[in-house]
Amino acid sequence: MTKKQKNAVDKSSMGQRDQVRFWHAARFEEMECLAARFIDHHYPKHMHDTYSIGVIIAGAEEFHYKGQKYVAPAGSIAALDPHEAHDGYPEKSSGGFVYRMMYPSIDLMADIYRDLTGKDNLPFFSDVIYHDDQMAQRLLGLHTVLDQAHDSLEQDSAFTQVFSEMVANHSDKKYNLRAVGREGGPIALARQYLDDVYQDDVGLDDLAALTQLNRHYMIRAFKKEVGLTPHAYQTMRRVQVAKNKLARGEQVIDVAIDCGFYDQSHLNRVFKKYHGITPGQYRSQFGT
Repeated sequence: MTKKQKNAVDKSSMGQRDQVRFWHAARFEEMECLAARFIDHHYPKHMHDTYSIGVIIAGAEEFHYKGQKYVAPAGSIAALDPHEAHDGYPEKSSGGFVYRMMYPSIDLMADIYRDLTGKDNLPFFSDVIYHDDQMAQRLLGLHTVLDQAHDSLEQDSAFTQVFSEMVANHSDKKYNLRAVGREGGPIALARQYLDDVYQDDVGLDDLAALTQLNRHYMIRAFKKEVGLTPHAYQTMRRVQVAKNKLARGEQVIDVAIDCGFYDQSHLNRVFKKYHGITPGQYRSQFGT
């Protein structure tokens, strides 16, 4: 029987030292995300109707999968295909394990594969355990973005880039990324659009439709032409407008709302990152 990962956790076998947190990434078909530390907990045999992809941060997890026993040590990536039975528990000498997991649906991964290759197919991960420090950090970064970021463009870009690179580099049918050509015209349209609607919650699909470029390729082409990713450019544009509004003496909370920031604290964090002072400090020093 397939299970949501939340339902696969047997709470009766969890000890006081075990910790687990689930949430759903709303933009991606309510994809389950998991952050956990297991010292006593053992997963019973179960399967998912989604992929299971994540990173072991500390310790080591042992599990049975496709008739074999695997050990995923700290720093490794585990990638399990849908509808495959597996269990999971701390490797005996490890003292437990800490990990972060994401459970993208078959449709989401098919869409990633189609965007990347132009073909209707599914990626599969037969090696199961992967040792790629850079990819592991990228997956952990995506996990954090899905947990904390508010901007659709940031979430969309991270999801598309990270899972596209996971498929291209580590799936059974590895794929050489298409070289980025000269895309000045389409990228100029995307840049102008972000200038015009800087305050809106733009998604990656909006830019892909506008430029008629595949999502992953469009991100790479935008960075080649502009020097920034679409989300980084959107953020820079919002900060520029916010700075001008603050210089005119507008209230910080109003500026945050008008410029598309989630709230005032969001503006504070981003503005200080760019200028070294808070919006309130900038307004006090330079506002008219």
